[in-house]
Amino acid sequence: MSGRDRRGAERARADWPLTIETFDRRVITGQVLDVSTSGMRVRTASDLPVGAAVTVRVALPQGADRLEVVARVARRTSEDLALDFIGLPETEARRVKPLVSAWEARRRAPRVHTPVPVSIEKRMDGSARGETVDLSAFAARVATELALQPGDLVTLSLSPAAPGTTLTLPAVVWDVGSTGSLLVFVNLPRSDFGRLGAYVSSLLQRES
Repeated sequence: MSGRDRRGAERARADWPLTIETFDRRVITGQVLDVSTSGMRVRTASDLPVGAAVTVRVALPQGADRLEVVARVARRTSEDLALDFIGLPETEARRVKPLVSAWEARRRAPRVHTPVPVSIEKRMDGSARGETVDLSAFAARVATELALQPGDLVTLSLSPAAPGTTLTLPAVVWDVGSTGSLLVFVNLPRSDFGRLGAYVSSLLQRES
């Protein structure tokens, strides 16, 4: 894949910690800013030169375990590095592709900005109430007092109609920012995806 093809590949914005190991065994910490199946952009305080080969290790969300791949520094600015993967194994690519696809689906999906009351449950940390900042059939950005970190697995519950019709949606915390935490829904049954999509459509009609 050429450099132009790499830059044109679909990318998912991310907020994940990573470590970079140089070939002289120096370990550098940083943060993933975006990722594709061809490379990633990272923020790190390092002096790695363009062309340097490194080993990148990232703990992926959504139960995808750890990504470990050899990469080359393709570009650098004062704030970040662009890393191109060198021969990404198919086993690793299969774990990255769903994450990129989920982000792309979320980015393209219609979103409603009417606040919706929700409950968020995080294993071991209990549950808390909150409300959506925006909502689509693929993800929700929510404001809540529950402490969340990128990669956390949570359950979001909302009631799209009458009492007793609660939707319980498994999700992964994709990123956490000043406007709320972005939850990307995962492994939704077809029936729940259909109900959620219909609910979002009804809210969009009210907003229009």
